[in-house]
Amino acid sequence: MARPRIIARLKRLWATYQKRRLAGFTLIELLVAMLVGGIITVSLLALVIQLVDVNQRDASRSETQRDMQAAMNYIGQELREAVFVYDGDCLQGTASTLTATNFATECPGLVNYIPAGLTTASAGNTPIPVLAFWRTDPLPQGLIAACKTNSDALDDTALPAAVATVPCLSGRSYTLVVYLLVIDSSTSDTWQGRARIVRYQLAQFSSGATSGTQTNQGYVDPLSSPSSSFQQWPFQLATVSNVSSVSNAQSARPAGADLNAVILTGNAAVLVDYIDDGLLAASLGNPTPSCLNRATASNFYAATPRSDASFNPSNIRSFYACVRGKTYQAPDTEQGVNQEVQVFLVGNVQGRPGFPLRTSLPTGAIESQAFPLSTRVLTRGIVNKSPKAS
Repeated sequence: MARPRIIARLKRLWATYQKRRLAGFTLIELLVAMLVGGIITVSLLALVIQLVDVNQRDASRSETQRDMQAAMNYIGQELREAVFVYDGDCLQGTASTLTATNFATECPGLVNYIPAGLTTASAGNTPIPVLAFWRTDPLPQGLIAACKTNSDALDDTALPAAVATVPCLSGRSYTLVVYLLVIDSSTSDTWQGRARIVRYQLAQFSSGATSGTQTNQGYVDPLSSPSSSFQQWPFQLATVSNVSSVSNAQSARPAGADLNAVILTGNAAVLVDYIDDGLLAASLGNPTPSCLNRATASNFYAATPRSDASFNPSNIRSFYACVRGKTYQAPDTEQGVNQEVQVFLVGNVQGRPGFPLRTSLPTGAIESQAFPLSTRVLTRGIVNKSPKAS
């Protein structure tokens, strides 16, 4: 009796199970499954997006740091070839007027005799001259050929016009190089960083010159006479009948390039973009100058540009240098030595993927700053150097 009842009960349970299996999932079961699946999918997508964003930001930081290092290496290599480097005093000027009395001790200010566009803000770009120096460059091939053609006349008192102002014997001429920090407050131009470094040069001749008469506008040979010097460029001191007078040998300021152009023409070119604008407060990491405005008896380094320079009213220090030797009012022991230059540079990744450019204050963030770089260079020039006995 018990056995048939058990079998019948099992059959009923089996039939009920078959009905449920054919009926499928309930609505609650489907909703729970969708909810769990959605949570898992969203979590995985969020993780993927976060990983992609972190990878993109790391790549932007690495690329910016590589660009900063490449720019620093380029500047350092040029400085090694410099024959004279300006400190902040002689960059901005120490005297409004040069006279025969103060000619040997004062500077007229280099920024007053380079293209005006390199010191004047326009269209959201604010240029700040930072580092200026003289170096020597080989003569253009056309002038080398002219020197060879007129080689027989090089010993004559009256040289042919084609080579009258050409340094054929040395085969090199002096070139003025100026590095500028251009603060960019415009979001519509090609350059996407907060600031960029522009390199300007004023050579004696253009690359295609074939005659000494083809001198670039505004160029004056810094050592064209015994009284000429790099510090007082472009002024010269002349003495006639025991009467000394100072004159500006520059007939006109050099022609400048448009800093707002996509591709700079003429003698200016962008060296690197994504430089920090240096407007952060000291508590947020704004670099503190490693040298004073002027060399002292205990600190022989002088800053360029000066903290009170009229063309740098915000005292931006994301790109600056400290110069030792032949600086304004330096002691005599520092006047005849090879100059030593320390250069400091800070990048900023804002504007690159993962770091949108911010226009609201504070302008920048410590997380977007690249690791500060510095280098120390000893110039190799031998002009006006005093040999020391061993």
